[in-house]
Amino acid sequence: MLLHEAIGKALEELPDKSGSYKEIASIISRDGTYVRKDGFPPPSSQISARANNYQQYFEKIGGGIKLIRTVQ
Repeated sequence: MLLHEAIGKALEELPDKSGSYKEIASIISRDGTYVRKDGFPPPSSQISARANNYQQYFEKIGGGIKLIRTVQ
């Protein structure tokens, strides 16, 4: 699974399909849906950077992101 897909999956679990970067990182780490090449889960800064690259799926909201379209 790619990181933006893991972010979308994590957001699907949260109320209003929105959450903080730290909250999303925790869900991805817990579920193991994405692991970096070094074997660690992505930090919240990487979640933020990826969300910026996929604005068709995610909207920035104060300190986090909201899912605006299902990630495919």
